[in-house]
Amino acid sequence: MHPEFDSFFQMIRFSLDTKASIMLGTNMSLITEERAKMLLSCGLNELHFNLDGASKEQYEETKCGLNFETICNNILKFLELNGEEDCPTKVICNVLSKNRYWHEAYGEEWNPEDDTWKVIERMNTYPNVFVQIPGVGFWQTPKNEREEKTDWCVGILSREMFYQINIDQEGIVFPCCQDYHTQISFGNFNEQTVEEIWNGEKRLKFIELLFNRQYKEIGDPCLHCRSPQPNR
Repeated sequence: MHPEFDSFFQMIRFSLDTKASIMLGTNMSLITEERAKMLLSCGLNELHFNLDGASKEQYEETKCGLNFETICNNILKFLELNGEEDCPTKVICNVLSKNRYWHEAYGEEWNPEDDTWKVIERMNTYPNVFVQIPGVGFWQTPKNEREEKTDWCVGILSREMFYQINIDQEGIVFPCCQDYHTQISFGNFNEQTVEEIWNGEKRLKFIELLFNRQYKEIGDPCLHCRSPQPNR
């Protein structure tokens, strides 16, 4: 987490229109009680996190370097504080266990010891908490197994491109959550206004290339993304 995260988040909140919705994606390791209170007081609309296991063994096997007890304590404290305020923040809990990843990505046999259902069962006891079982994203697939998109790909351009922006911890504005390493940048929130970035040449050029399926011109992550793409 950026050392100036708290002030940076507050700057974003008060720089945007009051009708703008703010979503935060985090692993919850640094969402302490104090920081949770700050987020709630600033009107955080959505909080997204992954809880990829209901036990220390399952979770820490997937999330190397994180402490299961710390994560759970931070999650439960946030949910408690959110409940005290009549749950103004919508909470999204994503569950992608290591077992399901290998099963979906490589067709390996399902391990009956997978405890995804325990996470779902626990999270469903809290109000305004929604559990999602996401698919395996393109960035979770080894590079040598990714397929380039070609002209025959069909689908629709995500509505998110027209009503939301994504900002990383350094202020870089990027297309969507599939750009996991912010390989595409539309600008920097620390240096430009939202209007300048939204109407800027980089973002508009990106949309033009996407509509015309010029994936090689864009490069990753769009070149290997599994998400639906625009019809002409």
